[in-house]
Amino acid sequence: MIVSPRFTSTLIAGAQAFKEETLIRSGEGLQFPGPGLNVSGAAAVQSIEETYIEETEVGVFLQEQIGFDDYIFATLGGRYDTHSAFGSEFNGVFYPKTSLSVVLSDAPFWNGVKPISSLRIRSAVGQSGLQPGAFDALTTYSSLTSANGPGIVPQNLGNENLKPEISTEYEFGIDLGLFDERLTIESTYWDRTVRDALVQRQFPPSGGFVQTQLVNIGQLKGRGVELSLEAQVVNNGDWNANLHASSSYLWEQITSLGGAPPIKVGGTYPRYRQFLKEGYAPATNFGARLLQTGEGEYPLDRRGLLQALGRNNSSVEPGQPADRQLVLDYLASLTSETASLGELNNYVLLADADGDGDQLDHYLGKPTPDWQGSFGGSVTFKNLTLSTLFEYKAGNYYINNLTDAFRQRSAGIGRNTPAAARVERNFVTGGVSENNQALNDANVRLQATEEWVNELLALDPFAGLNTIQQADFLRLREVSLTYNLPQNTINDARRTQPLSLSVGTKSGTLEQVSRR
Repeated sequence: MIVSPRFTSTLIAGAQAFKEETLIRSGEGLQFPGPGLNVSGAAAVQSIEETYIEETEVGVFLQEQIGFDDYIFATLGGRYDTHSAFGSEFNGVFYPKTSLSVVLSDAPFWNGVKPISSLRIRSAVGQSGLQPGAFDALTTYSSLTSANGPGIVPQNLGNENLKPEISTEYEFGIDLGLFDERLTIESTYWDRTVRDALVQRQFPPSGGFVQTQLVNIGQLKGRGVELSLEAQVVNNGDWNANLHASSSYLWEQITSLGGAPPIKVGGTYPRYRQFLKEGYAPATNFGARLLQTGEGEYPLDRRGLLQALGRNNSSVEPGQPADRQLVLDYLASLTSETASLGELNNYVLLADADGDGDQLDHYLGKPTPDWQGSFGGSVTFKNLTLSTLFEYKAGNYYINNLTDAFRQRSAGIGRNTPAAARVERNFVTGGVSENNQALNDANVRLQATEEWVNELLALDPFAGLNTIQQADFLRLREVSLTYNLPQNTINDARRTQPLSLSVGTKSGTLEQVSRR
C-alpha cells in the first residue's frame, strides 16, 4: 500500500489454531496352543496397548513494514503463541521482532562509488521459542505387576510450571556488490542469548524418584560470523569461470545452569562423555587424562610395580609415577607367558587436575567446530561445465571415536586394528626372532608400553582417554561434468525444455553450513 509518494506500507496479519488427536490401539498374541488358531485372542500370552495424544496450539501474527524512498525499509512485528504442552500454569508467550534495511546504492543521493555497484546495510532483533514435548508437563505412570497384585510406577515426572525456551538474537550485516556485481560479498554478525533453557535435570533422590525431570534452568549464549563470496572470474564469449566460498564462525557457552551440577547428555551410557557444564559449550567432552610426569618418568604406579617385583616399600606413596629404570625392571621380569596388557592397565595413573577425586572430568574438546564452510568453482566452455565443491570443519573440533576404542581395547574381538595387534605382539613377546621365537626384550616392551598407554588405551575405567579425537578435515565433496544439448537440437527434436546429461562423483550430500 502506498501511503504517500515517498512512503509505502505493508501490513500482514494471520492466525493459526489446530487441535490434533492421535489414538492408537494394538493387540498382540504369542504361543498359540495348536494349529488353526489364528486370532490373537486364542494365544496363551496376550497383550494390548493403547496410546492417546492430544495437542492444541493457537497463535496470532502481526507485522508492519514501512518503506521510505524505496531504499529504507523498517519492519515491526510479533507473534503470540500458546500450546497445551506448556501445562495449565502457562498462559502464552509473545515473540517480538524488528528489523531495518538500508539499500544505500538505491538512495537518491547515491552517485556511485567505484568499484561499488550495490551496498546494503541491515540489522535485526527478535525472539523465538522452543516448546516442550506434548506430555512433558504431565506426570504419567506405567503399570507394574507383582506377587501382591498390580501397581503403578512413575514414568514421566511432569512439571506444570514449564515455560518455552526463549532465544533473543541480534544481528548486523552488510551486502556488497563490486565491479558491476562480478564480485558479491555477504557478511553477518549475530549474537544470541537463550534463557529458561529446557534441560532434563536429575530429580532429587530424596523426593522418592530416580528419573530426570524437564525444567527451565540456565542461560546459554552464542555469537558468530557468516561470510559468503561469489566471483565471476571470466566471462568471455564461450568461456565462463566462477568461484564461490562461504564460511561461518560459531562460539557458544553455557553461562548458567541455575545452580545444577554438570548434566550428562546422550543417555546414561558411560562411554558417551558429553556434558552440560557452566563455562563450556553445550555437549562438551570430558574424560580421563594421563598423569603428567617429569622427564624420564611414566604414568605407571611406582608402588604397584615395586610390589610386582617383590620390592615392597611402605615409604612409597601410591599414585607416584615410576622412573624409566623401574619400568624396565618390571618389563624384564615378564615372559611371553606372563606378559599381559590387561595386567599393565592396573598400573596406569590418571590425573585429577582439580583434586576433587573425579578423574573423568578433564576438558577434552567440543563436538562443534569453530569454523566450517565450503568453497569451489565452475568452468564452462560452450555447453560443457566442470564443477567442484570442497568443504571443511576446523577449530577445536573433536569426536568420540568409540569404534576404534573397542577394536583396540577389547581382546575378545582380537584387537583387530593393525596398531593394537602389533603393540600387543611386541609387549607379549618382547620382539620376535627370525625363527619366530620370543626375544623377551625389555626395551621392545617399553616401546609397546609407551604406544599403548599414550595412543591406544581406552574405555572403562579410562573413559575418554585416547577416544576423544581431533576431527578437523578438508575434503573434496563433489566433482561433476555437465553437458547441455544445444537449443537447436532440442527444437529439432520438438522438445520444449532443455535436456542435460551429468556425470560425476559425490562423497555425500552438500551440507548447509549457514544458519540461514
